[in-house]
Amino acid sequence: MFTDEQQRTQRKLIDLGVEIVVSHALDGFDGREVRLACVFSGRCIVRSVQSLVLVTARLPDDALHVELAQRPESLQANGITSVTRIGDCLAPATLASAVYSGHRYARELDEPDGGDVPFRRERVTV
Repeated sequence: MFTDEQQRTQRKLIDLGVEIVVSHALDGFDGREVRLACVFSGRCIVRSVQSLVLVTARLPDDALHVELAQRPESLQANGITSVTRIGDCLAPATLASAVYSGHRYARELDEPDGGDVPFRRERVTV
């Protein structure tokens, strides 16, 4: 999906001084240094890091939803009548999809179920 976010995102990261390393796979991490192996040559580079954020398999992270679903009485006691999975909790995707998912949910909140047809953004004028 071409959302034009790649160029803006990378420009901002570069402006912030972030080193972007491509075509490398994580080969090791000891809590202080990360070892990256080139996917073509196998040659490794080592970088000192303060933290490591992994972008891995695109699997939903629904642990919070599962935990909440196991405590319906606690939800009801706090006036919560439903919990809905959206965004990466439902199905990881692009940043644009996550924003759209949140926007759609907010627009449809407390509305009757519209089925599979999302909210209408278009406004017909005559």
